[in-house]
Amino acid sequence: MVMLVSSEDWQGDPREVLNTSPIGSMLPFMGRQTFDSPIEVIFGIREESCRIPFVKNNPIKIRTGVLEEVGVYLIPIVLRLCYEGSPTEYFENWLNIYPSDSFAAEIFRVLYRQRRIVLQFFGESGQIERILFLSNNIGYWLGLNLTLNSQQEWSYDEFDQAREQIYRRFTTIKELFCYLGLPQVRKVVDS
Repeated sequence: MVMLVSSEDWQGDPREVLNTSPIGSMLPFMGRQTFDSPIEVIFGIREESCRIPFVKNNPIKIRTGVLEEVGVYLIPIVLRLCYEGSPTEYFENWLNIYPSDSFAAEIFRVLYRQRRIVLQFFGESGQIERILFLSNNIGYWLGLNLTLNSQQEWSYDEFDQAREQIYRRFTTIKELFCYLGLPQVRKVVDS
């Protein structure tokens, strides 16, 4: 397994980042499933080892959209996982159309081109315990929306403030997931 990560904020193996993150975290990174496979955006999910085997394959859904808050455009990616015999869980990650951030731009470019969404589940041991693949229905949509307001730049503080405003509107990730399913939201639904 080869994992490639680069960013101004953190560098290194995403397993280390996930190991220090709380259960329920989701982190996008770029990597390869095998040495000869193409680089893909992979969503690493930190979950309890005892729950990972009970994730159902079919009811996994991803929704995303463009949300504008105080002039900042944010792209939430919300994953809904159904477990056998347990409540549904929601995981979130936020992408940023930020022209000066080469890592974010590369995430968009790679996610646009890849055919599948890769989910790697990391348990308490810090090792990958399960890998699932979904059809990439969000890549094409991201490509169409990459140029949205691309001349405007904002700081990471402004990005965080805009996200906090959105958190005030949607008090749970489930509410955000449901909102992204509405027809008036610029989005792609149900990967």
